[in-house]
Amino acid sequence: MAKPTNTSKNTTKREVKQEVKQEIKTPEIDIKNLIQQVTEEVSYKLKTEYELKISDLEKKLSEKTTEILKVENNVKVNKNKYKFIPDNTKVRLKSNIGGLFTFSEDRGKVRVYFQIDNFGQSATISYEELSIFISSKPTFINKGAIAIVDAYSDTDITVEDIIIDKRLEKLYFDENKINPMCIEDLFDDNITSEKEFEMKLNNSLEMAETVMEAGHILYKKGLFTNNTKMNTIRQIFRKPNLFK
Repeated sequence: MAKPTNTSKNTTKREVKQEVKQEIKTPEIDIKNLIQQVTEEVSYKLKTEYELKISDLEKKLSEKTTEILKVENNVKVNKNKYKFIPDNTKVRLKSNIGGLFTFSEDRGKVRVYFQIDNFGQSATISYEELSIFISSKPTFINKGAIAIVDAYSDTDITVEDIIIDKRLEKLYFDENKINPMCIEDLFDDNITSEKEFEMKLNNSLEMAETVMEAGHILYKKGLFTNNTKMNTIRQIFRKPNLFK
């Protein structure tokens, strides 16, 4: 039998070495891929976390900005809402009731007296006198019997400033209620519809007596002829023979 030569042995060794080399190279490629995969996952995770943090910071910043704007707006409103009103500011009052209306009050330093002759007539007093009148006879203002209708001053004072300063906004500025300045407009069909008349009167029952008296005065003058509005007043006061 022939013996194996050195050549065949060497060939076998080379083949074994190549196989070993191939086996060694394979895990190196897998590790690189694994490193790349892990790197990508970590990068994505970090990116997501940072994006969430940035989004959260932007949201908080937006909320803070909104809060600051609200505070600024409130400051502006408060600055504009109330004005200093000099005592000598002139205020015009108008009567929404019939007959002679007089008011007299003596408080030492200030003596107040004014007179309004009849429905729709007016009188002008000072702001200081108005303050005394309201503190002494608040029901005449709250029921709309006497309305604050105008203001005159050397400074930038309006009738709205007077109303705000006296905290009468709900009485004068609510669109769903009767404005004491505009009692007569209620009975004008070109200004106030029947439906609006009923809604406003139901929302202003504290002024119902004043409306009834004003309506009766205008009815006598032939300036109030709407039967539907009359019936609304009759039903509220349960007076079926009113306006007859």
